[in-house]
Amino acid sequence: MCRHGLTIFELLIVLGIISMAMAMAWPALEEMFLGRRLTDAGTMLRNTLRDARRQALDDSITYRLDYSPSTSFCRIVPGDDPFEEEASFETADPASTDKKTFEPTREEIELPDGIRVLGQEEFDQGPARGDEAGDPSDTTRSTTKNASPEESSSREWVPLVAFFPDGSATPSHIRLVTMDHRLLELKVEPLTGEVIIGEIDHWLSDEDRRAEEEANSLGLEKQVSSP
Repeated sequence: MCRHGLTIFELLIVLGIISMAMAMAWPALEEMFLGRRLTDAGTMLRNTLRDARRQALDDSITYRLDYSPSTSFCRIVPGDDPFEEEASFETADPASTDKKTFEPTREEIELPDGIRVLGQEEFDQGPARGDEAGDPSDTTRSTTKNASPEESSSREWVPLVAFFPDGSATPSHIRLVTMDHRLLELKVEPLTGEVIIGEIDHWLSDEDRRAEEEANSLGLEKQVSSP
């Protein structure tokens, strides 16, 4: 009886073909995974902002969201609280003249690895030349935790947006950026406190942005001039 099978040489050829196919497909897969992680981070931050607004309504005090520059950390704290001590708040019950004492919400949020909040000044300057894209393959998920005052006060914090007891907010554009300069913007509407997530874009320097605008203008001119 004759048995048919693959030789070691044939198996190596098949493995080589599979490896080449994976190498060709990997950039597209990597781009898809990075875009997904950035979208997930935007959704997580939007939910955090909504929670801060809801907490401001429930507690009748102002809450704000801060970020720590060059890190993946954000935090929710009462509006005037430096986060250095656990202070209690008093608020009036709208249905009566009684006051209640409560412990305000304080949370520290860590975005997925490789994603951070981009400050306005840094955004305007654009990415530094030769800035490394880093390792985008790390898929560490985000975490939310109750941070101790010692942990939080050791970081530098910059206010991003404040939510007021009437549901309104300070107008704000919050930008998330990945290590390969993908950009996602969240807009906070001042009157309603609604948070809107934009489309994924690329963080460009002013020079690159002008070059892109000129290229788009030339493309439009060619389309208009063509018969």
